[in-house]
Amino acid sequence: MREKIDTIPPQNARWIISNRDLPQRYGPARFQVTKEDGRAYTLVVSKRKRQVLEALMKGPLYCASPIRLSDNVLLLRNEYDVAIATDFYTDDSGPISTHFGIYTLTDCVVFVGEVAPKAEEAA
Repeated sequence: MREKIDTIPPQNARWIISNRDLPQRYGPARFQVTKEDGRAYTLVVSKRKRQVLEALMKGPLYCASPIRLSDNVLLLRNEYDVAIATDFYTDDSGPISTHFGIYTLTDCVVFVGEVAPKAEEAA
């Protein structure tokens, strides 16, 4: 987590207000993650974790969301070792000072492909 306080968030930061604002693929998919030191590994995620990861791959996301992004961001960070920074911003332009955070993917993550269902699950 980066403890940066700034006044202007990235222009490409997006609000995720509802499920339709997330990528609409849910099935298991494989991703390659490359860390800053060059280490690389693959992971498989599905459902909301996949949606959140793919959304972060497109650009930064505002932390405050009616669909609870933070649960999945924490799982991606802690269980899958994906580096996702939280940057903090403040807006003093109105009568009340507002503080908010933005999630930013800091690892290089590449979509590898869909994971085929197991034969016994397809039957």
